[in-house]
Amino acid sequence: MAHNKALNAEFAAFAAGLDTAAVKMIASGEAIMKYPGTVLLAQMGLIPEPAPPSSSSPDPSPAAALVQKTQFEPFSLLDNACGPGLIAGVLQEELPKDVLAKSRVLCADVNGNLVDILKQRASIEGWVGVETAVLDAQNPGLPENSFDYSTVNFAMHIIPDPDAVLTATKSLLKPNGVIGITTMHSTTKGWTDDLLAALSSLSSSSSSSAPPILSFTPEPPLPAKIPMTVNNRPEWAEADGVRDQLEAKHGFEDVRVRLLPHKSACLSGADAVERFGMMVRMVTGTYWSDSTRSRVEAELKEKGEEGGLLGYVERFLDQRHGGQAWELEWTMVVATGRKPGP
Repeated sequence: MAHNKALNAEFAAFAAGLDTAAVKMIASGEAIMKYPGTVLLAQMGLIPEPAPPSSSSPDPSPAAALVQKTQFEPFSLLDNACGPGLIAGVLQEELPKDVLAKSRVLCADVNGNLVDILKQRASIEGWVGVETAVLDAQNPGLPENSFDYSTVNFAMHIIPDPDAVLTATKSLLKPNGVIGITTMHSTTKGWTDDLLAALSSLSSSSSSSAPPILSFTPEPPLPAKIPMTVNNRPEWAEADGVRDQLEAKHGFEDVRVRLLPHKSACLSGADAVERFGMMVRMVTGTYWSDSTRSRVEAELKEKGEEGGLLGYVERFLDQRHGGQAWELEWTMVVATGRKPGP
């Protein structure tokens, strides 16, 4: 899919090492996904329920842990679509080192560049009990009944065949093993409203006397709302849809699904572009042709926008928000289920 190709191209930029760009990518991801990932691990019974960060709204429907524990015990966990290691990082922060040393956390992603970043991060930060592999979550090729837990953190709305992921996960989990999933809910605004406003302003007048920025209207037009699922599986952006997939379609038991509101801060237009520039390129790469993108960049530079499209978006957002910081609002789906036991 176009979205996946665009993402892979972006991640390839970080292949050379854990440089400043990679560090910023990790920090940006954690600002949005760390708290929901922590909530997920708590709901799975691996760590205590976290207090919401100061920038988040209280969770209106906290769910009890699927597996109740009175003390930490060694475990095995597969983190599918692991990215640069958000789930593993939370486990390293929350669990005792002696428990981690006796545990197995396999971080797997189909993108080898991200796995390389995770390896370097694990080495730099002294992670314990972590292994890495380049694997496709849709067909990981791992032994049956080999893991106590499996997570898929913010990927089931992107992966082309989420059913294949659930089938494989159910196979590799031990009896009574626990799956944990997070996705973006369909009502999430996040960065999308700002981005659509910025891109739409290119071909519309800011006042009755000011001409549009561009001499043409990019085609095809952008959607009125950017969908949260890019794999044509809208059920993965709905709580009921996720529940149905886990419970009715794939036979997981004790399925628990909740919506988690969350906020993250943008300090300025430059901060927003630094955090979400990849998304600007992903969206324009998905909806606009190569020739359209080239023409947009060329016209912006002709008009003195040396930073091209990203520079324009940065300046637009500063104007839109009056030069002040602002908050991005997210709604996450957090879901867990248990593989039937004997």
